[in-house]
Amino acid sequence: MTRLILTVLFATTASLGLAAEAPKPAAKPKAVSKTKAKAKAPKAKAKAKPKAAAKPTPAPATFGPGTYALLRTERGEILLQLFPEQSPNTVANFVELAKGERPWKDAKGRWVARPYYEGLTFHRIEKGQLIQGGCPKGDGTGGPGYEFDNEASDDLKFDQPGRVAMANAGRNTNGSQFFITLEARPQYDGRFTIFGKVVHGLDVVAAISRMPATGTRIHKATKPVVMKSVTVTVVPPKAKPPAK
Repeated sequence: MTRLILTVLFATTASLGLAAEAPKPAAKPKAVSKTKAKAKAPKAKAKAKPKAAAKPTPAPATFGPGTYALLRTERGEILLQLFPEQSPNTVANFVELAKGERPWKDAKGRWVARPYYEGLTFHRIEKGQLIQGGCPKGDGTGGPGYEFDNEASDDLKFDQPGRVAMANAGRNTNGSQFFITLEARPQYDGRFTIFGKVVHGLDVVAAISRMPATGTRIHKATKPVVMKSVTVTVVPPKAKPPAK
């Protein structure tokens, strides 16, 4: 910023041999406005609003009898209700892998029985469409060391967000990978087995889908979100009161 320096020049009448004029009375100083005199107090910075705490995940029993799976991730919790009546083999596979009851082949080719999904990631994310996880290799090419057939159900369609279904490399090549939708995907009907739905945490699914990714047709997460654990809960139906 250029600074302007003002110089006031004074001339004396004596040097010119002229009589000096009577000095004029000094002008009264102008009154300074009180409002101007007061220095403006700096505005206090608005305090940042604290982030709203994530809503606690309701207990599975809140949603009635059924089989539930709670996915605890780095971004929050996702509660699934599974469909053992419509997709019994698929639900059994998912539940037993999650609990470590079904043997699977590890990276060294050994058959082991321990919780499968713990530590795996959602490696594929399609913004606003779906997220996919359950691959031990983290790139969509891995599985548990076996495959099983699709299961079809006429009353389960990809007609709404929150459908949970098996990913595959073609019909009857299901293993451990699954995906969760964020929109209706009617083009998937008949191609993938639906075995559950999201009853809480669809916002978490959406947040994961918006994370940075690379790729063109299939988008791989730059920093995949980890599944810390998958906990299965079975809520039994309420016992009917004894007949009087």
